[in-house]
Amino acid sequence: MNGDRMVVRSTAGPVARCAVASTLAGAALIHATVVGEHLEQWAPAGLFFLVLVLLESALGVLALLAWSRLTAILVLVTSIGTVAVWALSRTVGMPFGPADFRVPEAVGTADLVCGGLELVAAAVCAFSLTPQPVAAGSGRLDHRTTRAVSAGVVVVSVAMVTALAVAPALSGEQHHHHDGAATTHLTLHR
Repeated sequence: MNGDRMVVRSTAGPVARCAVASTLAGAALIHATVVGEHLEQWAPAGLFFLVLVLLESALGVLALLAWSRLTAILVLVTSIGTVAVWALSRTVGMPFGPADFRVPEAVGTADLVCGGLELVAAAVCAFSLTPQPVAAGSGRLDHRTTRAVSAGVVVVSVAMVTALAVAPALSGEQHHHHDGAATTHLTLHR
């Protein structure tokens, strides 16, 4: 180690914070597309999605403007919790609500993109919560690497959300629950 002293870093840099904010914005956008439909089907489900959109949006703003250990923990818990609820709804159905909600739903493209965005946000936050040893004087290389990886995450996330936004118009795919009702929006099921 050529005599460098070790410094412990446990925070996220500006690019990592931008990655968290952009992935949460993408997930919130996807969730916003299903609020109305779920409100019509069962008000508590619609309210769940509305609260989730507001929470993900607020956490994205906090990630950008007021990063803290608490923000990272809240993003981590919210993102993993949302993916867990989604997995439950796609494997065994929800244990409560109308009969249509108790039957597993098909997995759609938007579901996978949204879950991926949430998992990226969770991973960045989990990494930021883990003390990382950095040799004094080598921070420049580590900072460049972190910046490049985080910028890549932002670019890929924005590209995925943009592609997803135009996919329904190009493919005509629709979202529908088991009752056969269908509306066109970003949550795509096959």
